[in-house]
Amino acid sequence: MSSTILEAKGISKYFGGVRALDKLDLCVSEGEICALIGPNGAGKTTFFNCATGIYPATKGELLYHGKNIVRLRADEITTLGIARTFQAIRLFAGMTALENVVVGEYARTKTTFMGAIFQPKWVKSEEKMAIEKAKHYIEFVGLNQYMDELAKNLPYGGQRKLEIARALATEPKLILLDEPAAGMNPVEIQELMDLVRKIRDSGIAVLVIEHHMRMVMEVCERITVLNYGIKIAEGTPSEVSNDSKVIEAYLGAQHA
Repeated sequence: MSSTILEAKGISKYFGGVRALDKLDLCVSEGEICALIGPNGAGKTTFFNCATGIYPATKGELLYHGKNIVRLRADEITTLGIARTFQAIRLFAGMTALENVVVGEYARTKTTFMGAIFQPKWVKSEEKMAIEKAKHYIEFVGLNQYMDELAKNLPYGGQRKLEIARALATEPKLILLDEPAAGMNPVEIQELMDLVRKIRDSGIAVLVIEHHMRMVMEVCERITVLNYGIKIAEGTPSEVSNDSKVIEAYLGAQHA
């Protein structure tokens, strides 16, 4: 059986009197594609921010392979093996696709500030290896033809894939994808679905926030549903799509 890679136990996040998350329990196992869904403002991205050290949870535990990471910095969490993308694309627009992915590789390199200045032989060797690995991840997401293009010149779907490649370059065991299909056309969404499966098949667990229900229902094996920061349902796509609380949250009580 697959072991649990990430487990939230009673995670709450308060912003003054607003409870963005309220006692959320959630788990992701190795080799799994899971979804976190819910209406806008349900607390989905707040959970991602807590899980990746953008800000700490107010209460509860967040266990990565059994280690509580609630108080760790974002860079420490990345080093442990959790990577993410963002709702709004956050690339280095004036750098090439290759350079953007090399940035992700720096989470695993050992070059110091002084080493970067004086460039000893081992630093040059490490830099060369980082570039080769970055090329691998660009090929993995299907962006070979854009290797030397500035990130800002890539088509929208390509920019989304490039952000995923940069996250993969940190060598995670779990990747969090925040609305990766947002703004994509049907062809790009199908390519994204294939890529998510490919990531899972490479040994990386996936937790995705997504409003595109076809992608959620076809790709994800387990779904957690939030509404106003509270978990209202959890289960397989079939179970969740027929849950009256989920239908009410999305469509209103009359449809439930």
